[in-house]
Amino acid sequence: MRRSFIAVAVALMLATPAHAQQPTANDLFWAKQRENEARRLMVQKKTSEACKKFAESYERVADVRILLDLAACHEKEGKTATAYAKYKQARDIAGQDKNLYWRKVRTRTADARIAALEPKLSRLTITVPADAPGDLAVERDKTAVKKDEIGVAVPVDPGEHEISASASGRKPWRTTIAVAARGESKLVAVPQLEPEAGASTVVAEPPPSPASPATKPRPTVPEEHRAEKAQQPEPTKPRAALYTRTGFAAYLSDARTMGGVGGGFGVRFPIGAWPFLQLDASYLFMIGNVAHVRVGGGVERPGIYSPAATLLVSTFVGTGLRFLTVDHPVPIPGPAAAVGLHLAPLRFRKGGTHASLLEGGFGVGSDFPGLGLLYEATLLEVGTSF
Repeated sequence: MRRSFIAVAVALMLATPAHAQQPTANDLFWAKQRENEARRLMVQKKTSEACKKFAESYERVADVRILLDLAACHEKEGKTATAYAKYKQARDIAGQDKNLYWRKVRTRTADARIAALEPKLSRLTITVPADAPGDLAVERDKTAVKKDEIGVAVPVDPGEHEISASASGRKPWRTTIAVAARGESKLVAVPQLEPEAGASTVVAEPPPSPASPATKPRPTVPEEHRAEKAQQPEPTKPRAALYTRTGFAAYLSDARTMGGVGGGFGVRFPIGAWPFLQLDASYLFMIGNVAHVRVGGGVERPGIYSPAATLLVSTFVGTGLRFLTVDHPVPIPGPAAAVGLHLAPLRFRKGGTHASLLEGGFGVGSDFPGLGLLYEATLLEVGTSF
């Protein structure tokens, strides 16, 4: 009686849509055991082994819940394309669930992860010659590439991939290409396969017509060169950005205080996918009238969510409050300068525009003898690329 109750309870936990073939109690028990093992391995940071256990569980019991766990495991493993495909499969299956609540919950979960993975997908495009043999067979990692995938940027997992091609009467061809993570795209152009030794590839040319003069043969371009140029993806180059900002900045030392609230303009020049150089100027008031100029460089995460960290040299030029102390019996002339770190945790980018909220920074300057402290906060920054 107790065993029957356990079997029914497990069956309810692993309930599948009504149209799917119902697994046996033994299948449910076996799948649950593999699922529990997978979760223990995830806790132990043995992600690859855990993914295998999730896959074994899903093969035995085709439950969309297990499929979502398998997709999440592959995502944690770094296999973004595999995880993307599993999430899409889970979304399609969940969309057929007759239980309205679970249909909404699981389709929304899958859609959210699909949207998050799309900008991170690495892609690989394979092209073949226009006059390739009709029986040309192309494989990627020993899996046949479909005809409708030729010339298409297909998502692949980051890492090395083996591309091979073969045709009757031709020498097989093979190459290996490494694809990096975070949205890199690579192109592999399959060349015209060379004929095998002893194979005849001579095609008889019809004799020239005596009524027409002989035409000079046109120089030919090697097929592999044409294939390399075909469908070559244009790399996405980072663009400079012009922005405006508003906020607060102040320089404080024993001898003087300068700064206030205000705003200004700046420009940011990317020098790679992550690093950039920055220059901006602002007018500040309340503690005098000050021109605040900043120059420096930092790193910014590519993508829609693009937080940044910048090392800046800040200069304050203008009036402020001056104090006479034992160490500074006369007012300090000239501008105040400080070096500091500025953080932008809430910066977002969409297309050619960006917006950033609640940035903050802290720095140190020198009013010898003694130190000065820099405090700054950007309430809002908006900009556009050019």
